[in-house]
Amino acid sequence: MTFKPDPISRTFFVNQLTWKHAEIAHFQAERFVLIAEFNDTRHKLLQVIFHKDGSIFVTFPYFDQTEGILSIGTLSEISLKTTFSLETAGKVTTNRVKFSYHTDGNVHFSQTGKIRTVIKKRSLPLSEFEGHLFTFHAQGFSHFETDKKSANITPSFERSELAFKFEAPPPSAIKIVGRWSEMKSFLNRSKGSSFGPIVASESPDGKRQPMFLIGPPDSSPLHGFVLGLTCEEIPTMDEQRDAFMLFIGGFGKPKNLPLYQKDTFLCAMYPILDYADMAKRIESVDLNETK
Repeated sequence: MTFKPDPISRTFFVNQLTWKHAEIAHFQAERFVLIAEFNDTRHKLLQVIFHKDGSIFVTFPYFDQTEGILSIGTLSEISLKTTFSLETAGKVTTNRVKFSYHTDGNVHFSQTGKIRTVIKKRSLPLSEFEGHLFTFHAQGFSHFETDKKSANITPSFERSELAFKFEAPPPSAIKIVGRWSEMKSFLNRSKGSSFGPIVASESPDGKRQPMFLIGPPDSSPLHGFVLGLTCEEIPTMDEQRDAFMLFIGGFGKPKNLPLYQKDTFLCAMYPILDYADMAKRIESVDLNETK
């Protein structure tokens, strides 16, 4: 596969930080549910969870496909595009996994009681990391759970919903990008004196789009950081699949690693069209598998 990294909403709890006469506001909650909304229909896509110890979890409980592959890719140092084989360092699963980026820099896919935590890497601690945290691709929205709750449900510090709204017709596919930044650094890179909780951003290819700023509650050890989320329509990713989900994340490497050691990232893709054949070739991470 080839991957190119990327350098409205209702009422939320909003916190405001003042820094050097500038202000930044962001939505706060322990758990955010990200939703695609079009034609008066709301499809839940994924969850972003800010754990009390500062770790960040991303989960995909709403996708009805469970046969997937987890893998580790290596970023190219000579091109913006990275081409790699999922199967080379991959392992199959029949479970939807959880992406975890812990405060100490340990990054992995896991699911308690269901898979072995073997697709993992070491990155920078979250307090030192800045930039592209993850990218989520999706197509086939009928395969994502429909949100039957009222769009006006009151949010809380425990759980809030964030809706990305699209005009008709529905998008063929979408891409959500999460970028992590210390709020002081975010302000230093920006122009003006007041920001958030929705700001205008510009992608590496010059495309301007709105960015939602979210963050953990003030009780979190990383309450001085913000996660910027953008969502855009993209062309159909795979004509052979009615539904498709691709998650990529966990960039960055510890400062003490040798210079020759390249940066890696984790990847999860669902579904696998030839799961039975692939399961014969590569190992499964499922705890109920003996291979």
